[in-house]
Amino acid sequence: MNFKNIFLLLLITVVISSYGFAVSEPYYLLEITGTNILPATIAPGDIVNIGVTVKDAGSIFYITNLKATLDAGTNFEPLDIEDTLASLSPNAEQTLAFKIKAKDTTLEGYYPVFLNINYERDGEIVSEQQNITITVSSKNTNFDLEVFPNIINPGSITDLNFAITNISGQKVSNIDLNWAESSNLILPLGTNNTKHIDFIDQDKTTVITFPIATDKDIVPGVYPLDITISFQDSAGTSSEQSTVGVIVGGETDFDISAEKASSTQITLSIANIGMNDAQSTIIKIPKQQNIKTAGADSAILGTIEKGDFTIASFETMSVDMNFQKPTTTGKTPTDKMQIPLDINAPHNTISDAITIEIHYTDTTGKRQIITKEVTLLSDAKSTATKFGAMATTKNSGLSIYWYIIILAALVGAYFGFKKYKKMKNKN
Repeated sequence: MNFKNIFLLLLITVVISSYGFAVSEPYYLLEITGTNILPATIAPGDIVNIGVTVKDAGSIFYITNLKATLDAGTNFEPLDIEDTLASLSPNAEQTLAFKIKAKDTTLEGYYPVFLNINYERDGEIVSEQQNITITVSSKNTNFDLEVFPNIINPGSITDLNFAITNISGQKVSNIDLNWAESSNLILPLGTNNTKHIDFIDQDKTTVITFPIATDKDIVPGVYPLDITISFQDSAGTSSEQSTVGVIVGGETDFDISAEKASSTQITLSIANIGMNDAQSTIIKIPKQQNIKTAGADSAILGTIEKGDFTIASFETMSVDMNFQKPTTTGKTPTDKMQIPLDINAPHNTISDAITIEIHYTDTTGKRQIITKEVTLLSDAKSTATKFGAMATTKNSGLSIYWYIIILAALVGAYFGFKKYKKMKNKN
């Protein structure tokens, strides 16, 4: 047999083998090799995470453009029920992730959920459906737990309270409560994160308090606390786990001062002196007797970050400012010449208080309003300063005047002495 015949025979063998191999390739390539359901014990109201491991059972064809949708039925609420894969090679595995919630009305039992999958196999669209069984158990809760306050300011020391109510129907004893925040941004202060209670009677509530601290630069948001309660009852030693969220952030505070006040303009300096940012901030001068705005009565300031400040100006029609009565004179306070030269004394300024409103959105998304009383300072200090300067200049002028008289007398005496000496020499 020559070389050409051998080559043709090998080629035919390869083609036949490949055809037979292709024919043996399964039509439905997708195979479920594992299902992971968390939590392992599901009760009504629980959020269920489902991980489904899928495999390409073929040997040649790739699975491409896979889209999987979970049909949770009427006993579960869909939270995250779609996942996709761009490509899955033969014999390879990947995990699809889904999230549903067992409804509060879901009874104890076994429930099927359906995984509908579409993908391409060698350019052909293939649809499959796989069944997953979820077991729901009756809810067995021995404690009702409440955490307060549920809003904590960054950088603050707060008493975090855990109110534990025994709803088990019997007395429980040797109760240990342990809590932790996974990122360690909320920590117990001066103590550990576990406390012990000797017993709690049926339907009674006990409050446990932990002093906690948060970093001042913590990012505002919701932080979950993982709580474990271990106890003893008639059935022996048991434990319960739960997760409670607390909000870091919330309200802030402001300091307002008058940068300038006159009969036609007010300029205010607004500083965020709290530990949280203020969003969509608006400063407003509400209607009041002693001031009227000529234009808009509010100014949009936007976001004022913690530790930052900004300035707002208002045009006014009038600012009703009256002199305060000095305590050292009986003359009328309208006589400007009665302003003492000691301009640092409290009664030396022309002042009046007006009301300012600050509207802003806190870090929880809630709209807040803060009202501040602001004392406006007029030109009294500058006026008093002018009078002081005039008095100083006058005193300085008298001193110069006497210096000139003395200097003139000396010059006159000098020339008189020279004239006297000249006449004496002539004689």
